Amino acid sequence: MRLPMRLLDVAVIGLVFPVASVLGFLAGQTVGEWFDAPKTGAMIGFLFGVAAGFYNAYQTIRRVSADEEEDGFGSS
Repeated sequence: MRLPMRLLDVAVIGLVFPVASVLGFLAGQTVGEWFDAPKTGAMIGFLFGVAAGFYNAYQTIRRVSADEEEDGFGSS
């Protein structure tokens, strides 16, 4: 893979992480309102959003690392 594509992949981490956190917060707050506990729902939703952001970051880093090793840019 070319270098600009790798840089874009890594830059996406900086965008996806906060977006996933905010969407999780809003979804949790909405679900929490259905159960008359919007603060608890928002907190749980935020935690799910953070987990989703970390998972996406992990997948992206793993994919970029695999591409670098395939192209011969690995450290070994």
